[in-house]
Amino acid sequence: AKSERGRLPSGYVSGKDARRACEGAGKRLCTEAEWKRACRGENDLQFPYGESYQQGVCNVFREAHPGLLLYDDPSRNHTDPRLNLVNGPKGPLLRLTGGTLRCVSTWGSDGIFDMVGNLDEWVDDPEGTFLAGFYARGKKDGCDSRVVSHCESYADYSTGFRCCRDVELVGKSL
Repeated sequence: AKSERGRLPSGYVSGKDARRACEGAGKRLCTEAEWKRACRGENDLQFPYGESYQQGVCNVFREAHPGLLLYDDPSRNHTDPRLNLVNGPKGPLLRLTGGTLRCVSTWGSDGIFDMVGNLDEWVDDPEGTFLAGFYARGKKDGCDSRVVSHCESYADYSTGFRCCRDVELVGKSL
């Protein structure tokens, strides 16, 4: 349950499996509010890089769909393990974490990669909600991208996750 630069993100994850993986790592699924705050960064931006959509800055709204390239039909075989290995005209459709260099939600001298694009990400909602907009999703709404059309047991090539944990206030009093 790590999102580290240079790693291929894990797709094909249901909301239930994402929850279990986070718990196994001593964390939890992020709430929608936490996820959006992380995406918007310290400057509260609509996109990790600014206020308006710019094609190609994040790995979303790509030039191709893996189902179209493999089967001539983007509505088929969403659990085929080859889908996230497909190359489009501009390279791999699913990129390594941090592979889209400007798609970073900034927090001081640190940042969070790929909060928009690459894979949709499950959040803590038993009804089933994922955010982010995966690489072939035709959405340009940045940190507000939201899908609620699947139950928590749903999984396909586009569904991933990241975990949150509560901040520990070591040596600080409230």
